[in-house]
Amino acid sequence: VTVLCGATPGRHFVQFFEGGTEVYEESDFDVAALFVKVAGAHSARRFSMPTAEHCDEEALREAVAPVHFWVNGVAPGSLVLVALVGVPSQAMPLVLEALAPL
Repeated sequence: VTVLCGATPGRHFVQFFEGGTEVYEESDFDVAALFVKVAGAHSARRFSMPTAEHCDEEALREAVAPVHFWVNGVAPGSLVLVALVGVPSQAMPLVLEALAPL
């Protein structure tokens, strides 16, 4: 599996590959986001995150709550593809905490 992601002014992209084949692609979005996918025949999910300007504790906890719910549905030992694009540094501890059970 391979994850490619990046951000430049005005251009963001995420690509997930499994077995050399692209299985998910999203580009030209203008939000901070966490992208996740369980390898195999599963859909990718995008969780929008607050931007640096709007990253207060309440907004961040509200954004991360669905991530906890998604993580709880992932079978133990599953291979998970993860991409973080434009997520502000102050959001990283709570995002990584939500993903930690994986």
